[in-house]
Amino acid sequence: MESNEIIQRRLEGVSKAAERILGLIINETTEDQNRLLEYAQEIQMRHEELYREWLQKYIIELDRWRSSELAKLHEKLENSKKRMSDVLQKKLTIVNQEVEAAKNQIFLDEQERQAREADNIVSDVKAISHQNKTQYIGTEANTDIHLRIRANAGNRDMNREHPKLNDPYYPYLE
Repeated sequence: MESNEIIQRRLEGVSKAAERILGLIINETTEDQNRLLEYAQEIQMRHEELYREWLQKYIIELDRWRSSELAKLHEKLENSKKRMSDVLQKKLTIVNQEVEAAKNQIFLDEQERQAREADNIVSDVKAISHQNKTQYIGTEANTDIHLRIRANAGNRDMNREHPKLNDPYYPYLE
């Protein structure tokens, strides 16, 4: 055998051994890559699970915060509504009191006017009576004056027994 053949065989042996070793290395590398890919997928799945859990927790916490903020807003709105209602009620009460005071003043003014009018009528009747007394020399006459005064304040009937008093054209004196 020649040395070329020996070299050739040895080279073939080395090549076959190298191919076998390369095959083992490739298989081992492929297995390592597959394991690494599985590991990466497992880690990614864990991260996805954690992401979903944390997202769910965040959504729950966000819902709690939102509910709390909405409750605070509702409370503020209710308080504002109550304050506005209270202010409105106070204003209405003040207006009502002022209207009542104005009405009462009108009634008082009308009563005073009617009292002055009645006093004037009584004075006129006394003056006429006094003139009549002086005309009858030696006789004395007394005049009794009976006044019935009706106030048209609020259209209230002062005397329901006398329907004539409810007639606006009926004279104030009987």
